[in-house]
Amino acid sequence: MIPELQKLRRFALGAGLVLLSYSVAGIGLEPGAKASIFGIPFVISMPKLLPFGLVLASLYGVLRFYYYGLMLPNSPYRHRKNLLSKLNAEGQYGRYKGSLYFGPSQYSTTPLLNDRELVEKQANDIIAAFPKFVGGRVSAEVKGYQFSEENGSVSVSYGAKIHIPRVCRIMAFFQDVDYTLPVSLNIVALAITAIRLFKT
Repeated sequence: MIPELQKLRRFALGAGLVLLSYSVAGIGLEPGAKASIFGIPFVISMPKLLPFGLVLASLYGVLRFYYYGLMLPNSPYRHRKNLLSKLNAEGQYGRYKGSLYFGPSQYSTTPLLNDRELVEKQANDIIAAFPKFVGGRVSAEVKGYQFSEENGSVSVSYGAKIHIPRVCRIMAFFQDVDYTLPVSLNIVALAITAIRLFKT
C-alpha cells in the first residue's frame, strides 16, 4: 500500500524544520525540562538523547519521501523530461535530449500520426506539464499534412507545433525545487546537526 504523498511531504518538511531549528539555534535542555505535545505534558529526563530522536525522525521522513515521491512515481521533473524527450527541437536533429530549463522554445511532435486525437493528447499533456505564469503559458497547434499514396489516394497525417516560453521553464524550475524541498531541507539539517554533534 502506497502512503499518501502529501502526508509524507508534510512529515519530512516538519521533521527537517524542527531538526534545523534545533541545530541552528543551538537549543539545549536541562534534565527535568518540561514540554507539551498535543496538550499532553511530559518531562524530558535525558535531553542529550533528544537530537538523536530528531535525527531519526528526519532520516525516516526524507528516506520515505525520496522512495515514494521520487523513485516510484514520475516526479514533475521526470514527467516533463519524458515528454520533451519525445519531441523534435527546432534547429536540432533527432529527439530532444537537452536541458529542461534551458533550450529552444519551439518543438514539434514526431513522428506524424494518422490519429489527430493522439497528437492533440500529446500536445495537451505538454501544456499541462508546465506551469503558467501571468501571461506565459505553453501553446500548441495541431496541423494536418497531406501525402499522395502510390495508388493515387491522399492520406492525412498530423503533427503539433509546440511553443514553450522561457518564463514557463523558469517556473518549472521553482516548482521542482519546491517539490524536492523535503529532501534538500533534511540533508542540510542533518549536515548541520552532524557538525554540531561532532564539535561537542
